[in-house]
Amino acid sequence: MKVIKPKQAALAQAEGELKVAQDELRTKQQALQKVRDHIHQLQSNYQASQRKLEDLTKQKETIEIQLDRAAKLVVGLADEAKRWEQHVQVLEVDLVNLVGNVLLAAGYISYVGPFTAKYRDRLLKSWMKFATSKRIPFSADFTVERILGDPVQIREWTIQGLPADDLSLENGIICTQAKRWPLLIDPQSQGNKWIKNMEKDNNIQPTKLSNAKFL
Repeated sequence: MKVIKPKQAALAQAEGELKVAQDELRTKQQALQKVRDHIHQLQSNYQASQRKLEDLTKQKETIEIQLDRAAKLVVGLADEAKRWEQHVQVLEVDLVNLVGNVLLAAGYISYVGPFTAKYRDRLLKSWMKFATSKRIPFSADFTVERILGDPVQIREWTIQGLPADDLSLENGIICTQAKRWPLLIDPQSQGNKWIKNMEKDNNIQPTKLSNAKFL
């Protein structure tokens, strides 16, 4: 009893201290788990914030690009508005001069085809003089190309082989605008090449008359 009793007392004390230590350990472990859970939550929040930041950065870049394009568009539209204002002014003048311009253009298409550029100019000036005497308004800068020509179509013609000089462009307008089919005196075969290229998609078939002289 003298030997065992003190040992039992020491064991009981040690077990009591162990229990206290285990309880304290569990408390600390629970506190540690809370800290770990909080750290995990913070990491998740951080990763979500990083993803949101990346998304916002991409959105910011996209919006900056859109703003830049919108600014360019606004500037372009402003320039376009000025151009349209000028075009409206031209159209208003052309509306006043419509009758005379159409009269001159119709005469040009109908009658000047066989003549040289010099004689065409003389005819046009005489018609203008007549229109002025009859008080028929027309554009002072009248040209067939301006009244009946289409810039896009004319550019296509030059690509297709029509020479870009004024006489050739007038001939092209006469050929395509006249009601009757045109007769081309074409020693250099420029008109031949142009018509073949222009009507290529329509499967044009060149042929000769019975006397084998005219294509």
